[in-house]
Amino acid sequence: MVRFHTDDAKEEERKWSAGTDKNSATIPKDALKRILCARTVSITANDDGGSQVAMQFDMPDATLVEQGCNVDER
Repeated sequence: MVRFHTDDAKEEERKWSAGTDKNSATIPKDALKRILCARTVSITANDDGGSQVAMQFDMPDATLVEQGCNVDER
């Protein structure tokens, strides 16, 4: 389970699937869209030992990333 929130939005708890390498996560497209459009993003998850890991990101202009990831495609 992952908890995240963007800017001043309410925190959400979601299950993000582990990547094939088990060191990454697959972020659902709707969450990725919100993350890319945000100014700040906070993510909290547990590592494989059960310890909580918290991250906070200040996001730059994501126009090029949005285009490269095709987040506008339906």
